[in-house]
Amino acid sequence: MNELADVFAELDDPRAVNARRHSLHNTLVIALCTVISGGQTCTDMELYGHAKRDLPQSFLKLENGIPSHDTLPRDLWDGILRCAQNYSSHDSNLEEPLPHRSIP
Repeated sequence: MNELADVFAELDDPRAVNARRHSLHNTLVIALCTVISGGQTCTDMELYGHAKRDLPQSFLKLENGIPSHDTLPRDLWDGILRCAQNYSSHDSNLEEPLPHRSIP
């Protein structure tokens, strides 16, 4: 998990205090899983979260359920994509950067 924290170390939480119903950590983990699965948008994140609900619930405390597509501001989502791409392009376990495709 320390390596995961390093991936997102450059991101700040720009959300207003009253808009933090979901923890940033949980949202970032689900967003990263979405990007690894080929998702490119916040809507993809919400679809992934519902389609694969058992996976994130097996290791995250999701007291407020799966984050909706409007949980993350656009600039934060762009930062998540950038961090995930940087990670994938520097990870020796991956042969090429993450694919871009829709989530089934």
